[in-house]
Amino acid sequence: MTTDSRPNTFAPYDETSRRALICETDPAMQKNLAAALAPLRLRIEAVGSVDQLMESVKYNQYDFVIVNERFGLNPRGENEAIGFFEEMPMSARRLMLIVLLSQTLPTLDNLTAYANNVNVVINMRDAGQLASILAKSAAENERFFRVMRETLAHRGRT
Repeated sequence: MTTDSRPNTFAPYDETSRRALICETDPAMQKNLAAALAPLRLRIEAVGSVDQLMESVKYNQYDFVIVNERFGLNPRGENEAIGFFEEMPMSARRLMLIVLLSQTLPTLDNLTAYANNVNVVINMRDAGQLASILAKSAAENERFFRVMRETLAHRGRT
């Protein structure tokens, strides 16, 4: 796992491998999340600030983005990381599964996820099951967008 947006030039690059970005300021929690994701065999990177997040997403495509609800809070209490993804073009946004980690919100509540502009909400109590929840959510997301992606591809659009 890397903790900054600069790629490791010595690490072998495999464009077929799936990638995850962890948006968390606590290094211990970054390690816990990376360990929970290990069964999915993802290339995992972590960022500690919204500026690092923006820089990393500008140059990399991620399959999963995991954002702690406290990550990137501004003085008004708004999550700037989630706001960044809200402003992203939909053609890029729908290629990612955005996960919100919360202390209070219920896990896998679709209405809560919709209200928070993410694909999935996971309560911190369920973080130990992160890999299985993400695998299930990724499969559901793929099914949900498959027809739309096929239609856009057929029309020559992304």
